[in-house]
Amino acid sequence: MRNNYHSLTRGKYHLLYDRKGITVYTRTYKKETTIIVLNNTDKHQKMTIDSTELGSDKQLIGLLTGDLIKEQNGKYLLPIQKEK
Repeated sequence: MRNNYHSLTRGKYHLLYDRKGITVYTRTYKKETTIIVLNNTDKHQKMTIDSTELGSDKQLIGLLTGDLIKEQNGKYLLPIQKEK
C-alpha cells in the first residue's frame, strides 16, 4: 500500500484530532492527500470532520474497508473500526 500511496510515508503532516484513543491526521505529498485514522480503543467509533479541514465536495475511500464517504451538510462522518 505504501508503494501505491506515497503520501502515507512522505510529505506534510497535519493533525486533525487526538483524543480518547482516536487520532486523525492528514499526510500530503505533491497532489495526493491521505487521511489516516487510528482507533486505539476497544470500541467502534464515529467522528465528524468539518469540510473546512478537508475541502468541500470530496469523496473519501477507506483503503482497508472500501467505505465511500461523501460530504453531507459541510461534514464528513467517518466510521472507525475498533483495534483488532
